[in-house]
Amino acid sequence: MGIIARWHITARFGQKGKIIKGLQYWIKDIGVHAGFSPGRIVSGRIGAKENLVEWETEHDTIAALENCWTNFGKMPQIAEKHKQWSVEQEPFMQGTTYWEIFGIH
Repeated sequence: MGIIARWHITARFGQKGKIIKGLQYWIKDIGVHAGFSPGRIVSGRIGAKENLVEWETEHDTIAALENCWTNFGKMPQIAEKHKQWSVEQEPFMQGTTYWEIFGIH
């Protein structure tokens, strides 16, 4: 039991590789320090948008996931790295990112 949190990022045409590389950096140098598990990155192939990149991470509860997000406010150095990463990745993204939360049964 628990939850899966999926962070969706839509890449601009031809930029999926840069989004994946940037997300790998984010997970290792930002996300893990905020308390996220490394999870896994998946991307669209057949029956899904090819420019879709998702990062899945598991948590015991929604409160545990919220704690990871809260850590950005408690850790200024992590928040600053996230802000810089966002600015650097923006040219490769299409639209805004969003999260979906799923229950594990």
